[in-house]
Amino acid sequence: MKKLFTPALLLLATLGISACTSTHAPELVGEPREPIKRAQVLLEKEPPEGAELIANLSTTYAMAIRSDEDQKLEDAIERLRAQAAQFGANVLVITKVENVRMSGQSIGGLYEGQTATAVEASPYKEVNAAAYYRSSRGTGRPK
Repeated sequence: MKKLFTPALLLLATLGISACTSTHAPELVGEPREPIKRAQVLLEKEPPEGAELIANLSTTYAMAIRSDEDQKLEDAIERLRAQAAQFGANVLVITKVENVRMSGQSIGGLYEGQTATAVEASPYKEVNAAAYYRSSRGTGRPK
């Protein structure tokens, strides 16, 4: 009987681990262009004058695991930069970094012979950004 519950608990653990970072579906507001390399997407503090907004993007990262906060934020920005590149956006502007408290609990104690215990879910951060296209000529679509 114990073995019947082990696969289900392992599935819950896998889902919990994969929830540590996630990228949300983008909100396309402009026309995407040909994909570019992630390295071509520049991070800017403000939207460039005359640039065309292509998409609003969002990703998350857990605060309780892995590396320090700065590294987690850098990883989140790299995920957003990669997503922006897929739409041909060459400028990324971080619009908000927000602490989010999850409701619910995580399951612990998944090894055979252990009792499963519930612990409060870890908080996470959500990073929102706007992806823009800035032409080399200064504004909008290339001519």
